[in-house]
Amino acid sequence: EQQHRHDLQQALSCLALHAERDEDVRQQLCTPELLCQLVSLLQDSNLSCMQATVHLVWYISRSDTLRQHLQQHDGLLHALLARLTSHDAVTARAAAFALNNLAYDARFRVAMVNAGAVASLIDMLSGCDALGQEAAAAALMMLASEEGNIRAQIVALNGIQALAQVLRVSFEQITELC
Repeated sequence: EQQHRHDLQQALSCLALHAERDEDVRQQLCTPELLCQLVSLLQDSNLSCMQATVHLVWYISRSDTLRQHLQQHDGLLHALLARLTSHDAVTARAAAFALNNLAYDARFRVAMVNAGAVASLIDMLSGCDALGQEAAAAALMMLASEEGNIRAQIVALNGIQALAQVLRVSFEQITELC
């Protein structure tokens, strides 16, 4: 069992390295069977497997032609939202960047909002590293870009205050460096 887990982790890491740069690799991962496996692995208890898998999903989500395969897969949205609350900043950040890319589609934006993405992303602003905050802010911006009701929800959930706090901290850190 441990050897199988190690082999899986190695394969996922290798795939992630290639998928980041190669559209053909990303295309090959978009079969219904492999997408089901990726969604299942997003829920894996092994941190290395989860990290590699969420990065694979992020890399696939960057492609305009492949993004729709992810958007149509049942379970992916909830698996990515669950990764936003991961104690691992790398995993949470990659999940937020994937959600940001997937939010280009209006129907997926609505699904994200209905699934609680706004609150999760706002929570991530206060509980993540600087890159994670950037990913969460980007996803919130993408959600709000076309939808007035989503902007209102961000305001209602104190999202503006959370974003302002991120800016204050960033400015303080820059000032200290100068």
